[in-house]
Amino acid sequence: MGHSSTRATKFPLIVGLVSISLSIVLAALPYLKLVSNSDLTSSLIGWALTPVLTFTMFGLDFFFQTKGLSQSNFVSMEIYGKILRVVAYVSILVAMFHIWRIALIWSLV
Repeated sequence: MGHSSTRATKFPLIVGLVSISLSIVLAALPYLKLVSNSDLTSSLIGWALTPVLTFTMFGLDFFFQTKGLSQSNFVSMEIYGKILRVVAYVSILVAMFHIWRIALIWSLV
């Protein structure tokens, strides 16, 4: 009987991609006139999704990958980490839209 191999989990990658996608949508809502320009909630949620959640997922992927390397039957998926690294860097740019909107809204209060 052969040993089955354990592959790296896709969970952090999927969560990271979903969070940046949602954050981009939330950043676009005021420009599409789908929410008011003073809607603080969408900006706060968008900021929490990026970069907070995306960097958390990047770190979680790194943790899972390095923990798995101690197992002899573990198949590392380095591409997940590479994609998450790009997503994390892009999330900084997306977060700037949310931070800018939060600053604008708070400056009006």
